[in-house]
Amino acid sequence: MRLRFREQGLIAAVAALFADQGSKLALLYWAGFAHMPPGSSIPGAPPATSLTGPAPTANSFGGAMSQIGPAAGGRAAGVVLPYVAAALAPAAGNGFVWAILVDGGSAALSEEFDDLQKYIQTHNVNLGPFDFIKSDY
Repeated sequence: MRLRFREQGLIAAVAALFADQGSKLALLYWAGFAHMPPGSSIPGAPPATSLTGPAPTANSFGGAMSQIGPAAGGRAAGVVLPYVAAALAPAAGNGFVWAILVDGGSAALSEEFDDLQKYIQTHNVNLGPFDFIKSDY
């Protein structure tokens, strides 16, 4: 009996879950990481060093916000901006289509006005106050 794709996917997801959790439990309890005090390093490994030096201290709320503000703002923008773009996409698409329709309509209307102007110039038509249409401008 052959498994369907959905069943194969579910089996793969369960296997990945067991592998993930099993590796975490193995590192925590069989390798002894669960019993290490905070801040200690792995026995036999060189001490950990920071590439940027020690972390700066923040003694006030403003100091803390000045340190994490740009990163938090970038993360917030990364979360919000795709939704803003998705919300504005239909309007942008509609604006593009509207621009095509308006340009096409204005071209047709301009052609019609040119034909009307030629007709008025070649025939005797009294336009009253709109007599300026007979001339070229």
